[in-house]
Amino acid sequence: MSSLRRKTRRAGVVEQRLQPISLSGLILAIALMTTGSIASMPKGEHKGARPVLELRNAYYPEISADGSRIVVWPEAATLKVYDINKRQHLRTVRVKDAQTAWLSSDGNRLAVGTHNSLQVIDVDSGKKLSQSRIPAQRFYTTVNSNLSLLAGIITNRKRGDIIQPAIRLWNIESGGLEREYGQIKYRSYEFWKHITMTRDGSIMAATKQSSHHPEFRSTVVWDVKSGRELLRLPFSCYWLALSDDGKRLATCHEVSGGTNRYVDKIVVTPQRELVVEVLPARSPFITRSYYITEIWDIKTGQKIQEIGKSYGDTPPKMVRGSFSPDGTLLATTSWQYAILWEVRTGEPLAAQLHRENDAVNKVMFSGDGQLLVAGSMGETVKVWRVGDVLEDAAVKVPASDPVRPGKP
Repeated sequence: MSSLRRKTRRAGVVEQRLQPISLSGLILAIALMTTGSIASMPKGEHKGARPVLELRNAYYPEISADGSRIVVWPEAATLKVYDINKRQHLRTVRVKDAQTAWLSSDGNRLAVGTHNSLQVIDVDSGKKLSQSRIPAQRFYTTVNSNLSLLAGIITNRKRGDIIQPAIRLWNIESGGLEREYGQIKYRSYEFWKHITMTRDGSIMAATKQSSHHPEFRSTVVWDVKSGRELLRLPFSCYWLALSDDGKRLATCHEVSGGTNRYVDKIVVTPQRELVVEVLPARSPFITRSYYITEIWDIKTGQKIQEIGKSYGDTPPKMVRGSFSPDGTLLATTSWQYAILWEVRTGEPLAAQLHRENDAVNKVMFSGDGQLLVAGSMGETVKVWRVGDVLEDAAVKVPASDPVRPGKP
């Protein structure tokens, strides 16, 4: 019987399997083969590169530095590790109250953290290698790629006017406290968030918010070993990212001003142009502000680029971001797209569609820079080859009208 390949799902991995089809389906298949699949696509559709791996019912992906393995969360307190090249599920790990997870550089070890402990597990055997009383809460911790250091924000601070540290650096192997950073006062309503570290664990950055005192807001970069402050910026960030060589910092932060309109969505045209559609502000009483993404030289403290500057005060909304290992590309999440920007020019190079009407909330590169990983609110994780994305999902800024009125 004639058959076509259709996508099926087993153990969360999207695979190809032969299935019988109806007569109408056979007629449609013959039509597609004679007219060409591109001609049958809806006008203007731009899906980009094919993923090398797609996982459903999965979120919060973390990839090993060598790009061989990936860990995802199919459900609370449960993690699954996959071999990317073989498209094979390797191990399921269940840890009560688990909140964070990272893979070692070679993907052989998995660190799983809770609010008051951290354990390291051998992926191949499933054996627990170590466990320590290091707090590793979600969104408040970061590790280096060989799982030797963990930096975490202290969330249970003492009340009062005393100055106290807010960030601690732990030795994962010994469970000992290495250093403390980021002094704050409780009554100034300050709190640190969005901490990150380079893969080798040499440079760390975090951003500090203050709900009552804008003058206390800041973003700081430290030398991890000495604790020396390398850079301080006078604002808090929506997100931040460090290049692996520790030379550049990307910040996304809010600025006041601009026109009385807001970004409704981004569109990739049939000409592969990346367009921002805007609508008028819903209320004239809303204070106008927007988010900009900037690249900073950590050594000089100078801003070296603004990402998406061609779109003026309505750039594509960038929810999260990550540098490529060599620092030449910045990947950001914008609605249903993962966008690759050239750091040197601040212009978009590619816009990879993740999934229709599914907001991307995480993006990252493998340590060798060959793979791009994205996770979404719809619990779908995809892995692409960066070269394929740059070729098959290439975009450019329109020569005129990069910002256009949307449809209310």
